[in-house]
Parts: sequence; C-alpha cells; structure tokens
Amino acid sequence: MRALVKTTVMSLTLLAGVAAAAHAQSNVAALPPGAAPAVAPVGPAASAEWVGPKPGQGWYAKEQQSNAVPPSPAWIGPRAN
Repeated sequence: MRALVKTTVMSLTLLAGVAAAAHAQSNVAALPPGAAPAVAPVGPAASAEWVGPKPGQGWYAKEQQSNAVPPSPAWIGPRAN
C-alpha cells in the first residue's frame, strides 16, 4: 500500500511538471511573429570598484607562522613494505 501511495504522488508530481512546461511553451508560442517576450526588470547597478580581495593579494597583509611545529612522533605500528 505504501509503494502505491509513493508511486501515485511521484506520478502526479511528474504530470504537474509536464503540464507547467507545456503551459509555458504555449505562452511563448502564442506570441505574434517577431514579438519579444516581456522584458525582465533591470537588476542592481554595477559597482564602480571591484568587490572582494584585490587580485594577487592574500587575505592577510603578512602571513607568518604563529607557533613552532613540533616534529611528528615515530610511527608505532607495522613497518611499511
């Protein structure tokens, strides 16, 4: 019974998607020849300056190691072949 419900829901979802795609295509197809679809609203204006890190520079002014790194301890396990 559970598989039947799942299959039914998935089928109806697929059918709704196909119907929505067909409706969208019919709206575009109904335009007169040479006519363009409605113009989308204009987006935000471009920034005058690049937003983000400057090209060629890192995130920090000067990178340096804060603490000394201790050497790794000897491996306690089987020897590699």
